[in-house]
Amino acid sequence: TDTDTDTDTDTDIDSEGNLLNGTNTSGSAAVVAIAALDAEGVEDEGLVYRSALGRLCDDRWYPSGTLCDESPTTDSSEVSTKSDADSGATWRNGDEDGTITGILVIDACSDGACAAVRVEEARVFQMFSDGKITHIQLQTHDEEGDTPPSWDDERWETVSDGWVEVGAGATEDDGLTVTEPTTFTFDEVEARYFQVRARNDGTHGNAGYIELRSLKLFDIK
Repeated sequence: TDTDTDTDTDTDIDSEGNLLNGTNTSGSAAVVAIAALDAEGVEDEGLVYRSALGRLCDDRWYPSGTLCDESPTTDSSEVSTKSDADSGATWRNGDEDGTITGILVIDACSDGACAAVRVEEARVFQMFSDGKITHIQLQTHDEEGDTPPSWDDERWETVSDGWVEVGAGATEDDGLTVTEPTTFTFDEVEARYFQVRARNDGTHGNAGYIELRSLKLFDIK
C-alpha cells in the first residue's frame, strides 16, 4: 500500500493516488451496499437497477463498476477509462424530476491493506450510457471495523457542501474515455467508510436513470 512517507507516521492511513480505486483494478475499495430512496425519502428496492455486488469492470450497470478505473488512468484526476461505457452504479429514476436518491456505501479498505484513507477532494465522472447524475452528496462514518455501517445509521456525516451540482462531462469515444470531471473539495477527513448519494434532475438529458460512472477521491496536499 502506498503511504505518505514524508508526513504520515501511521502507515495504515493511505493518502496517495485514487483512494477509491476498486479491488477489480488493484485497489482496496469495494461497494458494500446499494440502496435507493423514493421521492418521500422511503427506501425502495425496486429503484435499484442492478444490486449484485462484486461484479467485474465490464459488467454493465452494476454498483462495483463505479470503482473501476482502468489503466492507464486509474490514478488520474482528469481522465476516467473504462472497457465498457455502461460500467457504473445505476438506479431507476422514478418521476425523473431529481427527487429519487441513489445510495452507495463504500469500504475504502475492504482488502485489509489500509485502516482508512485521507481525502479532501472528489472527482465525479459522467457515464455516457442511458442515464446521468446531476447532483451528488458525500458522507463519511466513524466506523473503523470490518462490519460496514448501514446506510441509514445516524452517525453518517455529510462532508460535501450539501448537494453538489455535477456538470455534463465530455467524451470523444462513446464513453470509454471521459474527461471534464466535476471537482469539489472539503475539509480533510480520514475515514474507511463513505456514503455516496446521487440524483438526476434531467439537466443533462437521459432522465430515466441515475448513473454514476466513476467517483475518485484524492488527498491533494
